[in-house]
Amino acid sequence: MPAKYKLSYFAGRGRGEVLRLLFAGAGQEFEDDRLTGDSWAAFKPKTPYGQMPILTVDNKTMINQTGAIARFIAREFGLYGTNNLESSKCDVIFETYNDVFTEM
Repeated sequence: MPAKYKLSYFAGRGRGEVLRLLFAGAGQEFEDDRLTGDSWAAFKPKTPYGQMPILTVDNKTMINQTGAIARFIAREFGLYGTNNLESSKCDVIFETYNDVFTEM
C-alpha cells in the first residue's frame, strides 16, 4: 500500500511552497494541510521544534525542516539524481532557493 503524505504549513506560500511544488513535479498526491490561527496554536505543541513545515508520513512519522523534507520528497520520488554528483546539483538548486528566500 502506498504511503500517505500530509504537508502542514500556513495558508500562505512561504517555505511550504517549494515542498508543494516538489509533490506536484512528482505527480504525487498529498494532503495540503494549511493551518491558520487556532488550528496552528493547537498543532504547534505536537511539532518537533514548534515550527513548520511538517511532513507527516503514514499518520505517524513527522519530518521537520524544509531542507530535510525537500530532500526526502526528492529521494522518495526519484527527483534527487542517480548519483552523488547529480544529488549535489539538486542540493545547489535547493540551497540557492533557500538563500533567495532568506533575503526576501
